[in-house]
Amino acid sequence: MAAVILAAGESTRMGSPKPTLPYGRTTMVGAVVCAANAAELAPVIVVTGFHGDAVSKVVGGSAQ
Repeated sequence: MAAVILAAGESTRMGSPKPTLPYGRTTMVGAVVCAANAAELAPVIVVTGFHGDAVSKVVGGSAQ
C-alpha cells in the first residue's frame, strides 16, 4: 500500500516551511516519512510545491 504525504503548502502564516520545522530529532515531514517507512508502506511519495527544494533536501532518499 502506498503512502502519499502532502507537503506542498506555502506556509505564509507560519513564515517558514512547516514540513521542515524541527520535530523531535527530525523534522515534521521527516517524522511522517519515518512513520510511513516503519509501517512498511511502499512507495512513500511526498508531494511538494512551495519550498519543494527544502522539503526534498530534508526527505532525501527516504521517499519519492
